[in-house]
Amino acid sequence: MASGARPALPGGHELGDQLYYTGSSQTFESGNKLTHGQSGEVVGPATGKHQGNGLQMLFPGNKGSINCSLLRLSREEPPPLPGGNKGSINCYLPQLSLEKPPPLPGGHELGDQLYYAGSNQTFESGDKLVHGQSGEVVGPATDFHQGNGLQMLFPGNKGHVDCYLPQLSREKPPPLPGGHELGDQLYWTGSSHSFESGNKLTHGQQGEVVGPATGEHQGNGLKMRGGKRFSGDVKVVCPLTSGGEHGRNGAFVAFGNTEAFYRNMAQPRGAAASAGRSRDRRPYWTGSSHSFESGDTLTHGQQGEVVGPATGAHQGNGLQVLFPGNKGSINCYLPQLSLEKPPPLPGGHELGDQLYYAGSNQTFESGDKLVHGQSGEVVGPATDFHQGNGLQMLFPGNKGHVDCYLPQLSREKPPPLPGGHELGDQLYWTGSSHSFESGNKLTHGQQGEVVGPATGEHQGNGLKMRFPGNKDSINCSLLRLSREKPPPLPGGHEPGDQLYYAGSNQSFKSGNKLVHGQQGEVVGPATCEHQGNGLKMRFPGNKDSINCALPQLSIEKPPPFPGGHEIGDRLYWTGSNQSFESGDTIVHGQQGEVVGPATGEHQGNGLQLLFPGNKGWIECGLASLSHELSLPGGFRVGEELYFIGGGFVDEQGDKAVFGCRGSVTGPARNGDADAVSMSFSGNRGDVHCRAEELSREPAPSLPGGFVLGEHLYFTGEDQIVGRGILVRGSRGEVVGLGLEPDSLAMRFSNKVLFSGNQPVNIASLSRDDPCAVSSVPENVLRARRALAARREEQERAAAAAASQTAEDIAAEAERRQQLAAELLEEEAAARAPPPLQEAGRRRRRKKKQSGFRGSKSSATEGAEGSADCGDSTTSRAAPARESASESDEEERVTPAEEARRAEESERAAQRERQARLLEAARREREERLEREARAEAAAAAAAESEARGRRQQAARAAEEERKRAARAALVDEMEAQARQEEAARAGAQLRTTQAEQSSTRSAIEQALSQARSDAAAARVREATAGSEAERARSEAERARLEAEAARAREQEARGRKEAATAEAEAATAREEALTMRLAALELGPPPAAPPPATANNAVGGGVGGTFHGATLPQKVSRICAHLGLDARSSLSAAVAAANESTGVAAEGGLLQQVDRLIALLFWEPQGSAPEVR
Repeated sequence: MASGARPALPGGHELGDQLYYTGSSQTFESGNKLTHGQSGEVVGPATGKHQGNGLQMLFPGNKGSINCSLLRLSREEPPPLPGGNKGSINCYLPQLSLEKPPPLPGGHELGDQLYYAGSNQTFESGDKLVHGQSGEVVGPATDFHQGNGLQMLFPGNKGHVDCYLPQLSREKPPPLPGGHELGDQLYWTGSSHSFESGNKLTHGQQGEVVGPATGEHQGNGLKMRGGKRFSGDVKVVCPLTSGGEHGRNGAFVAFGNTEAFYRNMAQPRGAAASAGRSRDRRPYWTGSSHSFESGDTLTHGQQGEVVGPATGAHQGNGLQVLFPGNKGSINCYLPQLSLEKPPPLPGGHELGDQLYYAGSNQTFESGDKLVHGQSGEVVGPATDFHQGNGLQMLFPGNKGHVDCYLPQLSREKPPPLPGGHELGDQLYWTGSSHSFESGNKLTHGQQGEVVGPATGEHQGNGLKMRFPGNKDSINCSLLRLSREKPPPLPGGHEPGDQLYYAGSNQSFKSGNKLVHGQQGEVVGPATCEHQGNGLKMRFPGNKDSINCALPQLSIEKPPPFPGGHEIGDRLYWTGSNQSFESGDTIVHGQQGEVVGPATGEHQGNGLQLLFPGNKGWIECGLASLSHELSLPGGFRVGEELYFIGGGFVDEQGDKAVFGCRGSVTGPARNGDADAVSMSFSGNRGDVHCRAEELSREPAPSLPGGFVLGEHLYFTGEDQIVGRGILVRGSRGEVVGLGLEPDSLAMRFSNKVLFSGNQPVNIASLSRDDPCAVSSVPENVLRARRALAARREEQERAAAAAASQTAEDIAAEAERRQQLAAELLEEEAAARAPPPLQEAGRRRRRKKKQSGFRGSKSSATEGAEGSADCGDSTTSRAAPARESASESDEEERVTPAEEARRAEESERAAQRERQARLLEAARREREERLEREARAEAAAAAAAESEARGRRQQAARAAEEERKRAARAALVDEMEAQARQEEAARAGAQLRTTQAEQSSTRSAIEQALSQARSDAAAARVREATAGSEAERARSEAERARLEAEAARAREQEARGRKEAATAEAEAATAREEALTMRLAALELGPPPAAPPPATANNAVGGGVGGTFHGATLPQKVSRICAHLGLDARSSLSAAVAAANESTGVAAEGGLLQQVDRLIALLFWEPQGSAPEVR
């Protein structure tokens, strides 16, 4: 050997170096010692196991050198030992660390007393784990339970034992299920079973109770260990209730208490009992036909003899049956045996029939196949999904039979596939891409395999194709299949490209939409009008794909609209009215919706708008569009305004009434630049109102103290109005405020001469007929003016009462009743004639007693003495003054009587107006409550729909998260198991030095720790998914409660509406009842029969005596009593009913109609009949 330099010693040490021994003290068989902290001399490199990593040391007192590891040597003297120990303790390196160890798992501390809740175990060292025993925590667990267990010291054990953390508890574990105790000997009454570990469960075997069951039987089972006859000294989890392998079908009687363990062993049960009961019967085989290697066969419908209970797989839930022609008995499953002969096979087929399979090709996990056109043999009826409508078929090359749907079987060979294709042909899909709910997909240009003819809508004109990546075959139309690969898509695009739609918005009947700027996916080439120059696109939210022209698609997002507008903006057209050839129109002031940018002449400076009523959009320049619309009077669309002009009714029947409130809907569409369109409640459409007829403030009181609906006389000079003449004395109705100062809008009764409303100055209007006013005394005029002033006050009070509640309306009715009493007192005072009138009356009475000689001359003088009202008015008034009955009837009508009658007429009109106002207020209240109820119902429906959507979305999200977490946990568990097995195999292969074993053990422990952390992370994810699902359920419940609260509010609003309606009707009924009671009180008992008439009262004598001094309500009450009518209705309604009952036309005012009815019903003829006017 060649000489050379001495090799360096490990650790860079030199011969003669003095080093301290830092390991634990040891004594060897040679007598040499190693003492912790002793100094020694380096004499050479170590040999043996420390070779290359140690030194030979010579310590004082030793006979020879000792091999020492470098890890146990130091140049510095080691520090004193901690803990007050007298000597050193041997410690395994993996149990020592430079860092402070982490806290114990589960938050436990050294010295804690915990109970063992697992099953009993005995170890080779003699140590034991006893269920329910208490022990002391002495450290963290190692090996398999490292990181999730503790080392426990139990009484009676020599050393500590690693325990899994879930098997430890601070509380004493509960008693074992079923009241059993550890060590009890129980029998297994379930079916025999073998596990992958080699453990077995054998029916009837006895075992020992070692603890409670875990897993699926936790809380209702026990852990059993091999006893006298259990197979092996192993633990098996057994449920307290066991019915054997087929227990759900009743072969074994399931038991739920501990006595059943013993009772099942002592009493015959299950298949044995069934065999005893069925031995005398001959069951039929209802399963499919089958042949065994022994030559025995099972034939559907064959009858056999029961010879005993089944064994093997069907033990406990089957019978051994001997069929004719077989050498031995066959184990048969109970559900496939029947005491009744099975029904004929579906479709009238027989066993052994040869049928062709006409469905698409299929391959099963067992390796069996279904091939289109293949012939097979009928072996029995189908089960599972095709039961009752299918057959079990045995095809050549298959190991077992296959269930086939009856429509997919045929006695005749199926015809060739459509298009001359064959099974297995490779064809391309040329249609648009599509995804199905099952997860299958159709991709444009993808190649697939022909597996059979199509069914459903493509039957006879399509094929079933199987494409790569799909679970099932798909029906495809022949028009969308090709042997050649389809050409590239227009524009160089590919399926799946994301493009933006740059056209205008469109909506289709199918519910699909095109939205400008929306991004979609290319699914194929366009068809129809865009074929060759377009693409089929699928946009989010649409059910189907849509054909789009290439110019309307863009890779880049389209630029903003001109003018900064957005899709869906509402703009007004400020240009002139236009009509197009397509029939579409645009009207000045009409509002439309922005659907896209303009093209053509307005491109870059215009927009496409969709107006109501049009079929398509219209391109509009920006200069003719506006967000705000300039309306006459400075009004805005949607503003609430009051109508203060003269009321009118348009051609469609829609009305505008003075004082009513409506909303502005836009400019007038009749071409009037000074008018706007208004929408009033109760109208079917809009009405056009001029700006000066509208006000933002409520309608003011009419000038002159007049009220809406009042009938007035024209007292001015005759004038030409429109196509007619407004004559002095013309009578009309107040319909609103006139457009001129101090004027009223009047509607006169002569519609032929006057069309529409006429503005009349209040100075030319009067409640009194100007043609008859000269014959009325001054005191009557004063009474009328007083009544007019009081009526004006009542009108104002009635207008205020229209907005009051039902209680205020009742109070107002009582106040009006008191006012009526005061009016009656004033009427009685006014009825007393002055002295001059009383003297004149006495003179007239004397003249009548003289034979009525001067009647004609006095009538003539009265006519000549009356004021001249003009030629036309005098000619019309003369016949009235010269009637034959004037000399007697008019003398009896005093001015007070005439004032009283006028007052009664006004009071009747006042009550009618008040009733109308009350009715209008009630209708308005009802409409408002109804609108509020509808709004609340709509809000509740929207909230409930939104809550339902949130609940469904949350449930789907929670389900997806749960599945994802379960999949992740399964994958993590499999990976952890694989890592554990890999680590175990690596540990088994390593049989080297102690250092290599230590490193291997560390690797295994690290892999195991990683697997446990992965499993813990998976459990955390699963818990997170569960919490999210719970949160989603709580949100859904909160949304449901909100919907119920909204419905409750809706019911409450409806209740308030019904209560208000009932109160208004009750108030109206009380008012009418009080009015009629007052009339009855004033009328008093009916008068006695009149005295015989004389010649002086030959005309109308029987009427004047009875009704002299009666008020209008009293007259109406007597008329109703005479005709048998309801006197509780209003005066106008009662008079109308009386007119209808007597057949008299309703002409003139209410007072004239009542006088006419009295003359007709109560006049007693004394001579010639009077003329009824």
